[in-house]
Amino acid sequence: MLLAREFNPSILAEHWLVKHGIIPEDPRERQIIAVPGFTRIETAHFTIEARADRAQLTIGQPEQDTAQDIVTDKVGKIVGLLPETPYAAVGLNFHWAVVSPDRERVAAGLRTMFVKDDSAIYALFGSDDARFGGYLSKESMGFRLRLDIKPISAEHEVGGRATPAEGVLYQFNYHRDLQPDVAIGQVREALSRWADARDESDGIFHSTMGWMADGSREDAAAT
Repeated sequence: MLLAREFNPSILAEHWLVKHGIIPEDPRERQIIAVPGFTRIETAHFTIEARADRAQLTIGQPEQDTAQDIVTDKVGKIVGLLPETPYAAVGLNFHWAVVSPDRERVAAGLRTMFVKDDSAIYALFGSDDARFGGYLSKESMGFRLRLDIKPISAEHEVGGRATPAEGVLYQFNYHRDLQPDVAIGQVREALSRWADARDESDGIFHSTMGWMADGSREDAAAT
């Protein structure tokens, strides 16, 4: 995601994106929504959205081998072709989720992860129906890494039918503020770390969610 003090979504018009090789030339390989102040173009491998203060590329399958190349090529072209845009920050975002029909196991696991018996706030949430999450932050690879962990409700297919389920959502945000005179170079350097950030977020998620492995379903998304 690119944040800007002012961004004109109409610049990312369909013909402009095709002309510069950012989206497929064949109109059957893309879908577009364009209204004043908002543009969204979806392809088989990625989606581009633009608003008044940002441009965002979402990868369809962040685990695929070509994901880093897609991010570097598509966002890199947009930045290089619009150098006059006052870019303010760049963010790499990864969402990892896992759900399970074993709702009691999810509740117990979250309690083990987050509850401190001597904490005043957790003492107010001692009931069996309580659910827990957290916010963590640190410096990582030149970014400020912010991680939100939240309980979620969902459905899980078991035996061919949807069953109520619960799970855990990890939302990673790798944020870097940009300096006006060198913003383009900083964006390109940040994009080059996309795969490293994906791998780190993947490692954090899987190393702390092993207790959800059996009978669960995982989902992933990246921007």
